[in-house]
Amino acid sequence: LVQEPHPILGDVVVRRAIAHALDYTTIINNIYLGQGYPLAANVLPAVTWAYNDALAPYAYDPNLARQLLDEAGWVDGNNDGIREREGKTLSLTLLTFANNEIRADLGALVQDQLNAIGFDIELQEIDARS
Repeated sequence: LVQEPHPILGDVVVRRAIAHALDYTTIINNIYLGQGYPLAANVLPAVTWAYNDALAPYAYDPNLARQLLDEAGWVDGNNDGIREREGKTLSLTLLTFANNEIRADLGALVQDQLNAIGFDIELQEIDARS
């Protein structure tokens, strides 16, 4: 079964913009109470055979994120704060589990940071028992 790329997230430039729009230091300090560190991949340094210390996490740079979205054709043509391209808005739904304060706080922070660069992020809590 061949799956078409996601209309928004299928674009590596958009994904790079998202990475630059998220303030990982604030996320770690405010959500995880300083108990963490930014990673460039999903492998922890303790897994020495798989960890690549030559990779650097994306720097928090919302201006670069905005520039990348502009280059990808996502612009706020009607000045409503939400970017559009070819008649579609830069809208995503972020799902998180209900009744989990940490995930809800993280979701709200990510929503705020992405909305600040022109996304329209809807945060939706789902029941994990479903």
